Amino acid sequence: RSYAKKSQITETGDSASFPKRKDPEVSEYSITKTYGGLLAKLEEAFNKDTPLFSLPIYYPLNYYKGNPEDIEDYDFVAGRQKQVVQLVRTVFLKRFESSVFAFETSCSKLLLKLLAFLEKHCETESEKDNLLKWRKKHEKILNFEHDKQLEIWSEEERDEEDDALIDEELLESIEQLNRDEYDISSMILETFNDLDVAVGFLEETQKISSKEDDKLKKLTRMLKTKDFENQKVLIFSEFADTVRYIEKHLKTEGIDG
Repeated sequence: RSYAKKSQITETGDSASFPKRKDPEVSEYSITKTYGGLLAKLEEAFNKDTPLFSLPIYYPLNYYKGNPEDIEDYDFVAGRQKQVVQLVRTVFLKRFESSVFAFETSCSKLLLKLLAFLEKHCETESEKDNLLKWRKKHEKILNFEHDKQLEIWSEEERDEEDDALIDEELLESIEQLNRDEYDISSMILETFNDLDVAVGFLEETQKISSKEDDKLKKLTRMLKTKDFENQKVLIFSEFADTVRYIEKHLKTEGIDG
């Protein structure tokens, strides 16, 4: 507005009149009421020596066994990988702030990528056996999350999804690291720890339905008031997953858009 006014005054000596904006109104809702158990899991994850996730899959140079001087621009590359890990952690928190479904989707996608890393790097009989046991132990939640994620997509988008838990494209995207150059055993151990954290989050998100989400309940009540009757409402979100989550809930509440 200030730019438009200055430009008009410069060109014509006068400027257009803009309506006075109202101050934003904040709708109060309780995070702990809906996300209490999940918040506790997050707090527990951040109290570890390595907060939230270790993510060796994104920071392999942290497990490099060779001489750093053998790698061109080692400090730069290692610094970039470390920044990626920090960025992933930040995005997880931003998606949690956006909606429980956006956070859950990130956990599901990370879980699949970590499993793909293990599928590619578990080579000894002991490692393969541990991976098989882990998958069997968490088979129920793996299948549940796979089906739940598909529910939010449209018919066309569901048709494009692969029924396999881990598809070939995902496996091919994982770089095969050399055991002589990297401490693969430690990376596998840390990846299993990250998987346990992700599953812990998913166990909590499964307990939360959109009907119990206090943030959504507040939005629904607000849209059903006389102030919004026969009015157009724009709902903005940084993440498409949150938009799908909101849209699905509002339709079940009889609010079309």
